[in-house]
Amino acid sequence: MLHVPTPVVAGDSILLKCEYELGNETLYAVKWYKNMGEFYRYVPASDPPLKTFPQAGIDVDNDLSKLTSPREAELGISSRARTHQCAPISDIITVIVLDKDFEPILGVL
Repeated sequence: MLHVPTPVVAGDSILLKCEYELGNETLYAVKWYKNMGEFYRYVPASDPPLKTFPQAGIDVDNDLSKLTSPREAELGISSRARTHQCAPISDIITVIVLDKDFEPILGVL
């Protein structure tokens, strides 16, 4: 299951979360993409296991990017077996771009 916050304000930090079930398979990789361009890769068997790639509009915080459990990745899923079934999952993040002169209305109306 993919957890994507929306809407978000341009420039704000967000947490992307993906939960998955591998059954008896071994995790091969967790990858994140924006517009078909990979920006995050976690491959446990690689050294280093975590790698990020430049992608316009995305700054990955490596200190916060992790697998929080064997079935949950914060920040694509494939298994080692060539016979696995791996359906890509996707969602849309709505980004609100505020005018530079925007002043929020505070208080109770």
